[in-house]
Amino acid sequence: MSRPMPLDTAEMPVADDPFGASAALRRRRLDSARVRRRRLLVADLGIGAAAGLGVLVLAPGLAIAALVALLVLLAVALSTVASALRRRREEHAHSSRTLPERLGARRGT
Repeated sequence: MSRPMPLDTAEMPVADDPFGASAALRRRRLDSARVRRRRLLVADLGIGAAAGLGVLVLAPGLAIAALVALLVLLAVALSTVASALRRRREEHAHSSRTLPERLGARRGT
């Protein structure tokens, strides 16, 4: 056999980490999220450059192209602010919950 057989999850100890995610796993997830964001940024920049070049070629003048560019920049700015606010709200909601609430336990039981 060229690959080792996967371990059964019942064989793995869960003594130190009640949530089932070790520090190494969390670090790998964060690293992969950073890479994913970076790749998305490069893709967005490529699409933006292609769209900008298309507007310059197809627009009847530079003034019209500048107006389109300003509208696009405004839309990007609004989208960025909205996603930052959403992320901040989610982080605040997640950090303000207590451990039993995160685990799904009800208060008073």
